[in-house]
Amino acid sequence: MNMTRRERHLSHATAICLSILTITVAIPDSSPSYSVYKASVSPEFAVEAKKRAPKVSQEKRMDLSSNFNAKIISSFNDRAVYPDTINYRIAKRLKKRLKKNKAPTPNIHTLAYAIDKRQKVLKNKIDVKFTSEENELDEVWDVSLQKYPLWLTSKFSLTEARYKVSPKRIAKQLETDPLLFLVFPNDITLTETSLSGSVLRAHTDGIAMPGYDLDIKKASKKIAKSLENGDEEVSFDLEWREGEVTYDNGDDDGKLTLLGAGRSNFTGSTWSRMRNVRKAIRQHVHNVVVQPGETYSFNETLNGPVNLGNGWSMAKVIYEGDQLRPAPGGGICQASTTTYRAIIDSGLPVVDRRSHSLYVYYYKKYGVGIDATIYPGTQDLTFENDTPGPILIQAYDTEDKDAFVKFYGIDDGREVALKGPYFKSNAPDDLKINDRVMYRNEIVWLYNVTYEDGTSKKNQIVSRYKTLPRSLPTEFVLKEEDDEIAQGTHTSAVD
Repeated sequence: MNMTRRERHLSHATAICLSILTITVAIPDSSPSYSVYKASVSPEFAVEAKKRAPKVSQEKRMDLSSNFNAKIISSFNDRAVYPDTINYRIAKRLKKRLKKNKAPTPNIHTLAYAIDKRQKVLKNKIDVKFTSEENELDEVWDVSLQKYPLWLTSKFSLTEARYKVSPKRIAKQLETDPLLFLVFPNDITLTETSLSGSVLRAHTDGIAMPGYDLDIKKASKKIAKSLENGDEEVSFDLEWREGEVTYDNGDDDGKLTLLGAGRSNFTGSTWSRMRNVRKAIRQHVHNVVVQPGETYSFNETLNGPVNLGNGWSMAKVIYEGDQLRPAPGGGICQASTTTYRAIIDSGLPVVDRRSHSLYVYYYKKYGVGIDATIYPGTQDLTFENDTPGPILIQAYDTEDKDAFVKFYGIDDGREVALKGPYFKSNAPDDLKINDRVMYRNEIVWLYNVTYEDGTSKKNQIVSRYKTLPRSLPTEFVLKEEDDEIAQGTHTSAVD
């Protein structure tokens, strides 16, 4: 295209003006070049220009200058030539997205450098190892940002671009979607108590449960740092602990810890028996409170007669010592047996207990011969709370048909030693029960409680049945130390 002389002059003038404006915006007043430019403009020209210039506020002038400067720099950046690499291509696209979203944007070089570091972190993969000698835990969690991309966060400013592995997002992953083998303790709060009939019951926000004690916050920071550093593995040695119960003791919050636990299994039960077991465990044994010095009665926790009208189902019970008949509540003894095992494990003095007259195979697992039958009005299971604080009884059952009863209280230092089971065929000759030898239809356990002051109580748990399976003794092999403890033991029996 041909340009006239006038058009060429205007074009040159426009270019000169743009150059002058660029220098004016970009160069500080103290710059020598700027001083030379100012000296080249005559005072008369400056006065005349000032008169003809429209009146613009200082704030408006700054906005116009800033916008013009940004357009000049943006125009320069858009025309700049960058290395034709994947990082720079990604950086250019990222810059456009940031500008479109009106987010602060650093220069292309800064973005490309950050993207390069991000690509390296994305390739990192570590083995997170969890071990526990107590429970023989040895598990590995394969971790990478390819697997958990949301762990990677970004931060942009006018001068900085950074990608970082977020410990908070790792912690959220562990809390909301934990690994199957990584079970955390559940600590609960006892909010209040109320009477249900003659039984004091607790109101809690859940069931205290054991688990691996892991500081999730610290572990998440360690995993995030290892991912960023490109470590091959990171390990955590976990400790297993029981859940705790917090309660208001008047002056401050108190703590109840696990004193002992009972366990039994009701696999093979009929539907109606299982229903009775679960009802007894969940509705009657669970959340009973026994105050210091008080005596617990299992029958009182049933809160009324055991009949169909109170929600009990028909299932087999033992009648007259040797007969099985259907009756309301068959299976309640599974709950009383599990409670009795918790009493023994806690080292509490048993006031009243009797074993079943017939051997029941449901009670073989987790303590053969340690069972307790109940029948309201005839036979009860009772114990005394001789600890310095209240005892909270928590009970639950699992999908594997295991029943649990746990006693939470104030630990006074007592220790329990339980040895057995002893049968006639494996008992030492001088093991006496109330100055007599064992019978063939008996199972005996040695039960010793040692207190913090060094004193101890030695007892025997004796369970006598009509008959015992002949093969039963062969299923239980005693260790040598058990035989040594039994030698010459003459103690009172807990029938």
